[in-house]
Amino acid sequence: MRKILGLIYFITTSFIKKLRYSQFASDIRASSLRYRGAKIGKNNTIQPNIKFSQPKNLIIGDNNFFGEGCSFYSIGSEIRIGSNNLVASRCCFITRNHLYKDAHKLIKDQGYSYGSIELGSNIWLGFDVQVCAGVTIEDGAVLGAKSLVTSRIPTNSLAVGIPARVVKSTRM
Repeated sequence: MRKILGLIYFITTSFIKKLRYSQFASDIRASSLRYRGAKIGKNNTIQPNIKFSQPKNLIIGDNNFFGEGCSFYSIGSEIRIGSNNLVASRCCFITRNHLYKDAHKLIKDQGYSYGSIELGSNIWLGFDVQVCAGVTIEDGAVLGAKSLVTSRIPTNSLAVGIPARVVKSTRM
């Protein structure tokens, strides 16, 4: 009896794990975001454990892949993502920054600045890339793992580092 229960448990958990990463589950996540106000195109893969803050400020094109554990903080400004992009696991998009220049006030009391984030099409963001407020990443760009993007990344460039710097063109 124990072996049968163990086999049932194994089959059930294997099925649930596969279902989490299925296109069906991804479509359910996209539908949930649409219900919460996001504008999402067709055929996007949205893996599990992705955080969305204020999805009404989120616009996503078609045929994108978003890896597990990404975060989208579209607070006060939009995040616009084109089509045919690869966004690896744990990437983070933040449209809000703290103000800090008044030395006579606590940082937490100085308010915020906001800036939209825009990704073009055919972009690859490597593992754990952080994209800050006010940034545009143009078509065909590639960002290396763990890069911190604080300024515009031009078309067809490879950028890496903290902060991200263009090191070469992706088109030879």
